[in-house]
Amino acid sequence: MTDEERISAIYSILKMDAVNNDGNFEPLNLEKLTNSELLKELFAQIHSLDSQKHMDAEINPVTGLDSRRAYERRRNSINTDNICLIFFDIIGLKAVNDNVNFEVGDELLKTFAEVLRANLRPFDAIFHIGGDEYLVFLKGVLHGTGKVIAEHLNGKLKQKWNNRHNVPNRFIGTRFGVTSSEEVEFADLKAKLPSQKFLDTLITVANARLNLKKIDDEEREKITSALKKYLTEQKERQ
Repeated sequence: MTDEERISAIYSILKMDAVNNDGNFEPLNLEKLTNSELLKELFAQIHSLDSQKHMDAEINPVTGLDSRRAYERRRNSINTDNICLIFFDIIGLKAVNDNVNFEVGDELLKTFAEVLRANLRPFDAIFHIGGDEYLVFLKGVLHGTGKVIAEHLNGKLKQKWNNRHNVPNRFIGTRFGVTSSEEVEFADLKAKLPSQKFLDTLITVANARLNLKKIDDEEREKITSALKKYLTEQKERQ
């Protein structure tokens, strides 16, 4: 069900009335209800609750990828020898959700899932662990190669999304953090820690490297503002 359909359903159930400037009751205009910031916030909260509920499923219902719960179940079987880990998040998802709708935001999540499936090997492990975050495990891949692969996947997402929506590439993409079990600085930890503790360390470092990119991106707010302006202009043209 689209946002508009939800609004129509709520409108028909509530039969909401409003007081006009003369103190008289009149039916609330559907357009006013549609544009209600309070209602938009309600839908955002519902979407957030739905996302939390879906985290309990082993398959993410939006992307069809294995979920966080699936990762937690399988983590004990992940071999950390000669493995590369990439932690992704999506740039532009919040702006799309805020300025278009959640359906298009979900399409962005699905598009990246399609890119991952199409460009990675069948035995690579891919998890959509919630929201805009994805976790990828690449067997037999060193750190430098992992970074090249991550950049390649980022470019494929930009290309695929631009082909569908004609949105400038700078507005949509990914940030990522890459770690590899064969990095020199992990040698002692790999020898000392149990396999699953070492895996947790790799994920923590990859996430930290991703977050450092968020901090270092001085143009982030400018890009977000520009994207909001661009999306608003696109809606006004329709």
